[in-house]
Amino acid sequence: MVKHHGAFQMYFFHHLSEEERNSRDRWRDHPSFDVTVEFCDRYDQSSFDPDYPTLPIGEFEEMLGRVFAEPRYLEPGYA
Repeated sequence: MVKHHGAFQMYFFHHLSEEERNSRDRWRDHPSFDVTVEFCDRYDQSSFDPDYPTLPIGEFEEMLGRVFAEPRYLEPGYA
């Protein structure tokens, strides 16, 4: 989900880039495709609303440190 996140965002923000809107489709057969589409649809694209109430980034530093502290696994063919 994280590695190719930008391509999935293009579905919503293609008008701001030269990249094709459906560039995410190249990973359609990947097991994480649907969950990444859902994440971007439910959370990611709406987070760009400047009036949406948010916490400061510092609130998430400890959590992100734990999540990205070490690699968990690398799926075959998804390098």
